[in-house]
Amino acid sequence: EGGWRRVAWLCGAIVIAAPALRWALLTNGAEPWAVFHWTHTRCDGLAWGGLAAAVEASRWGGARRAALGAALLGGIGFLVCGFVAGGGGLPSWDKLAPVVQVGGYSLVAMAFAGWVLRLASNANASSDGWLESRWLRTIGRLSYAMYIFHWPLCRAWEAVLDRLSLDPLPGVLLQILLVGVSSFALAWLSWHAWEKHWLRLKRYAPY
Repeated sequence: EGGWRRVAWLCGAIVIAAPALRWALLTNGAEPWAVFHWTHTRCDGLAWGGLAAAVEASRWGGARRAALGAALLGGIGFLVCGFVAGGGGLPSWDKLAPVVQVGGYSLVAMAFAGWVLRLASNANASSDGWLESRWLRTIGRLSYAMYIFHWPLCRAWEAVLDRLSLDPLPGVLLQILLVGVSSFALAWLSWHAWEKHWLRLKRYAPY
């Protein structure tokens, strides 16, 4: 009964401590790439998900309103981070920019956690249909492989597009499109040629 309370307190502490730790490290000269990769400086993303799960388990009547507020606040805050990082020009969400590192990561996680909680708290969500749609389930199945493949593909497409001398915004948008399509294609191939065959062995190791 009280398990969700302990989870909520723990996750709440992490979502406060992680960005504070990022700020402390960056202001004291820590390497931005290290702060970007360390588990203890990025664990607030997982904690936001855990907090959303705890709120859902609590059956709190105000969960839907709180979730919508978190989604809107996180999304707007992330946009503000981009304009601050851009320094008055075009917005920039460079992952190593201090304002993005300190606040942006948490705000994105907050927005998505709120959105997921909003859907989970909606009594009609399961009957809306699109949450059970085939395309969404396919993306969910392939999402981890897409995550694994996207970085080398990002670097490869970046090298190709640099030769075209495109303006920054069209170049970034084209890179996102190409990386998304190619990472999905490789993840689909990985699933059918490799992953699903190993997953069939799970029947021999019940748990």
